Amino acid sequence: MHSPTLHLTLLTLTLTTITTHAAKLYDDYSFSALTHLSDASPYFIPNIPPKDPDPPPGCKVTRAAYLVRNGAIFTDSALESSLIAPFVHKLQTKGNATHWCNVNGTELAFLHDWARKPAFNASDGDVLARAGKLEANTLGVQMSWRYPGLAVPRRVWSASSQRAFRTAENLVRGLELPDGQIQVVAVPESDAVPQPDTASARGSLTPHQVCGAYDAEMGSEKVAQYVRKYTGPILARFETLIPDFPWESNDVLAMQELCGYETATKASSSFCSSSLFSSDEWLAFEYARDLDWFFRTGYGNVEMAGTLGMGWVDAMMKILTATASKGGSPKIEDVVLDAGGQLSGRRKAKRADETPNEAASPAGQEQDLYLSVSHAELLASVLTTLGLFNDSAYSMSGNTSYTMPLDRINHARSWSTSNMLPFLGNIAIEKMNCSSAYGLDEVIDANDGDFYRVLVNEAPQVWPGCADGPAESCSRAGLQGMWEGWTARFGNWAGLCGTDGGAGSMGGKMDFFWEPGNGTAVG
Repeated sequence: MHSPTLHLTLLTLTLTTITTHAAKLYDDYSFSALTHLSDASPYFIPNIPPKDPDPPPGCKVTRAAYLVRNGAIFTDSALESSLIAPFVHKLQTKGNATHWCNVNGTELAFLHDWARKPAFNASDGDVLARAGKLEANTLGVQMSWRYPGLAVPRRVWSASSQRAFRTAENLVRGLELPDGQIQVVAVPESDAVPQPDTASARGSLTPHQVCGAYDAEMGSEKVAQYVRKYTGPILARFETLIPDFPWESNDVLAMQELCGYETATKASSSFCSSSLFSSDEWLAFEYARDLDWFFRTGYGNVEMAGTLGMGWVDAMMKILTATASKGGSPKIEDVVLDAGGQLSGRRKAKRADETPNEAASPAGQEQDLYLSVSHAELLASVLTTLGLFNDSAYSMSGNTSYTMPLDRINHARSWSTSNMLPFLGNIAIEKMNCSSAYGLDEVIDANDGDFYRVLVNEAPQVWPGCADGPAESCSRAGLQGMWEGWTARFGNWAGLCGTDGGAGSMGGKMDFFWEPGNGTAVG
């Protein structure tokens, strides 16, 4: 007979074994700071929601429009001047030998050598990095694989800044087969008074730059309140290691921003180390950046953000819903620009009173794929116009301020800019013919098989206002209803941004998509 003590010992050993095995079996936690850097994240596919990016069974993509953010850059010039350069200068002037002796073997030890030779300097601001060129080229190749049945575009439109234009060029190199077949049209980024024959007179791919009412500091006090809260414990930890160094919240922000920019420059960064910042501290940084975008070009500033995005949305709705030409692709000249934003059809005979913005484009400009390259501000605004990632859309209150509190992180939020606005972030709106889809015969017949869906960084999203098609896509009738709603709410550019006769007076339109003229051929 076994003693009770032996039974207890065996039970203890068994429970210990089970506990140890359970910890190993389910201990699969992993964390990468690079996917939580907001607009400084390298491009990645978040797969949120985890819906199949391929067209639904029985559907075929017949046309697509993309808005693409510039690829990875060495550093952002605004961040360079406001955060990074002051931090580097402080390290170089305030970090004496005594400081560095105290931190040997700690998470701050690398700063001594790093401060002597940072990975980049002020002259690199806003310049597309090699990683950014590779990202764009890869996206172009992936587009060609994704849409083998769509004609290669003749023209791609880009904001005129170096980082946007070079992104467009490298994207084109991934798309085209023979060199010189695709032209990149630069749309000036300027608030100067435009000339009648310039692209800036016909709209802008950077509407935030030409709307006089746009405030880049919107919500900055609220963001600063949260930054002070989350950086407090970090500063206390750093002050313990280097008591005499004048640590500030901006130093923490600079170091966390450097994680993304250094990685784009040299594929790694000591600032990304988990010993420097914990996963919770990275999530706090991400939330601070989410708050910034939320109050500037998101639902915390919804009327402005929605209006800034409406120009691109309206132009793409007209293009995507236009009647196809005989060759199967829509001709740019087929889309009639009507002031009321009604569903466009084929061009009729030229009228005597036709305006310059309605003038036909050169013959043969047929496209299935429409690509625009701009900055993160336009992507965030377009997402707001479309009603995507709106946490308040499914709440009883509908109050956006409840969704982004300042005293804690809303970990369940949809508005996550790392997933929305990484370098090379992209929004795609696809027109599909779903005549062969199953189980929706009535809605398919009523819409002639035409359905639309939106993808963000290759992940299909569901419009809050329409999900009546295959795989929660949106019918033509449903899209028309949403389009009318967007126009009614966000179509008053003149009332919000003014009509001073300069570029700002045309910022709400993007008529350059219909204008003749060639861009730069990419070799």
